[in-house]
Amino acid sequence: MTIGTDPRRADVGEAQARLDEAKAAAFDMFLKTQAKERPATVRRLSDSAALDVDVIPTGVIGLDAAIGAGGFPRGRIVELFGPESGGKTTLALEVAKRCQDMGGIVGFVDAEHALNIDLVRNIGIDESRFVVAQPDTGEEAIEIVRSMLESTAFDMVIVDSVAAMVPKAMVEADAEQAFMGLHARLISRFMRVIAPLAGRTGTLVCLINQVRSDLQAYGAPEKATGGRAIAFFATLRIEVRTSPSKRIEQGGQAVGTQVKATVKKNKVGAPFRYTEYDIIFGQGIDGAGSLLDAADRTGVIEKAGNTWYVRYLGAELTPVEEKIGVGKPKAKERLTADPDLAAQVEAAVRARLTGAPLPAAPTAEAA
Repeated sequence: MTIGTDPRRADVGEAQARLDEAKAAAFDMFLKTQAKERPATVRRLSDSAALDVDVIPTGVIGLDAAIGAGGFPRGRIVELFGPESGGKTTLALEVAKRCQDMGGIVGFVDAEHALNIDLVRNIGIDESRFVVAQPDTGEEAIEIVRSMLESTAFDMVIVDSVAAMVPKAMVEADAEQAFMGLHARLISRFMRVIAPLAGRTGTLVCLINQVRSDLQAYGAPEKATGGRAIAFFATLRIEVRTSPSKRIEQGGQAVGTQVKATVKKNKVGAPFRYTEYDIIFGQGIDGAGSLLDAADRTGVIEKAGNTWYVRYLGAELTPVEEKIGVGKPKAKERLTADPDLAAQVEAAVRARLTGAPLPAAPTAEAA
């Protein structure tokens, strides 16, 4: 019996080849058409570096690690929510400072009309590259944010706060009038306007939001204001909280507080991670303390008794043995007074957070 090639199979193969050629030609034509008509909207993933996540560090190395990407992502919406006086605005301003350190311009939409200028200055923000707007209504706030994004001049826009973006109808109405869901509808419109603009311009939009008790739920748990639109559109949602038991006191007076930041939603890393850091009232985040804690956790700095030693420096994790202080306050003072040392320690910590192993280090001698 002679075994030959089934002519029907050959016909099928030729038809498939013609189909593949036609599909490839159609795909090529589609790409050329879109490149001409929508160059900033439709692009092949392999040709687009614009879809890579670029970030602005937060100034809290532990929070950068909890986020996973190393900071707040540009071109995205980030929501900081929590109870009043929890450190949300302070964190946003610290990110603004890092944004300016990278050459950026920051817009601050002060819907609450309550920006602390002294805090802005103490954090070290360049006021010439920090634009403040104080809208009277939520609609005006939306238009201001839209104009900032459309200008392409801003690298970061902060809105403080979502709860203070009151619709014009509510501002002008009598006190006894009720407006069911009006604020939520305004915020939903706000999200639909700014999300695509932020993505196209690469601008980080940081929304500060408050929480309220949900009286319709069992146990009255808290929920963020403004409906569900922000939770849907935000790339990052970070809950920022403190408590009276976490206050930092000196001489019987409260001078700061410990803050817990929990990543509740994360599209650039794993969610539900958290970190803790200290805020000094009127001054901002205790950066040296945050760095010291992160270095201790990663083994970059080691405590022998009450004496603190630097064990590794730089991204290469070069082994060293340098005493930086007896007691945590002295160690923090050394890092604050020596920016070059602090930068080398931070580079080592970031290397550890990305998975770099520790090389052999000299054995510490207790002080």
